Amino acid sequence: MQLRDMHKSQDFSIILNGKIYDEREKAGSLIQTMLDEAVKQKQLSIGNFRGFELLLKYEQFGSRFSLILHGNAKHEVDLGDSPHGNMVRLEQQKYGGCQSRV
Repeated sequence: MQLRDMHKSQDFSIILNGKIYDEREKAGSLIQTMLDEAVKQKQLSIGNFRGFELLLKYEQFGSRFSLILHGNAKHEVDLGDSPHGNMVRLEQQKYGGCQSRV
């Protein structure tokens, strides 16, 4: 919670592959281009979201992709089909208290 609050901002911002994105659609679309690599590696570090390391995870059972916010604990956000929606989901999970699922 402290890490989240230290990096709290009203504007959307995410770091992916070392570059800052401030548009949800562009960030979400970039993450979708990384899905094939996640299938190969099962889990990979893709950037940072407001102080949390951001991991992209693939679970073969159910062919499911998720984003993991990694701080003192890991908090998982399931990915859907919408690039913009995935970024909104990430923000809501983060501000919603981060229900730990890992």
